[in-house]
Amino acid sequence: SKITLVHEFIPAGPSYSGHAETRETVRRALGVPDDGVLVGGCGTLDWRKGADLFVQTARIVRSAPGTARVRFLWVGGKRGTPDFLRFEHDLRFCGLTEAVTVVETCPNPLDYFCAMDLFALTSREDPFPLVMLEAGSVGLPVVCFESSGGAREFVEKDAGLIAPYLDTAAMADHILTLAREPGLRREMGANAVHKVRARYTVERQAPKLLEVIRRHLKAPG
Repeated sequence: SKITLVHEFIPAGPSYSGHAETRETVRRALGVPDDGVLVGGCGTLDWRKGADLFVQTARIVRSAPGTARVRFLWVGGKRGTPDFLRFEHDLRFCGLTEAVTVVETCPNPLDYFCAMDLFALTSREDPFPLVMLEAGSVGLPVVCFESSGGAREFVEKDAGLIAPYLDTAAMADHILTLAREPGLRREMGANAVHKVRARYTVERQAPKLLEVIRRHLKAPG
């Protein structure tokens, strides 16, 4: 009875519609073709974030016919660390070194988000990931796993697609659906932007924290 849930939040930031120049610049640097679909992921390369599941999902997607234009990008991690070496090992033995690009932890991850077309949240466990809100803030639909934390509370039925827990085949199917249906991507991405701005900004959530603090300060004892 003493617990109040206040979801995480991010700064509102500029309108995602103004990121066209950044998108073009980053995609050109990454070598993504004009008609390419870039699937993004972000985070540390550890078990909890499901970096290995990102590789498995990419392998399934790329094994489907007509997917040469679908590329993958993971932002995060540090070259030379055990996690990075394991990630590179799997990419190499899955034959994905040309299909998956890794950008080390950087100060401008949102620039890379702007270059993406959809976001694959492969986390096994993530309470209410800020990276999901950041992806939504620039118009990316989010594909996630059921029962992996708070992602489903954001995605719901209108801001992305939800796969059964650790079902990489189902996640790959969702990615293929969004890759093949640009109209659906745009619709769900617009819903994600609206949802972030309406519910999960500093301006929306910080007053809730303040209200909880004030309420408990006034409580007897």
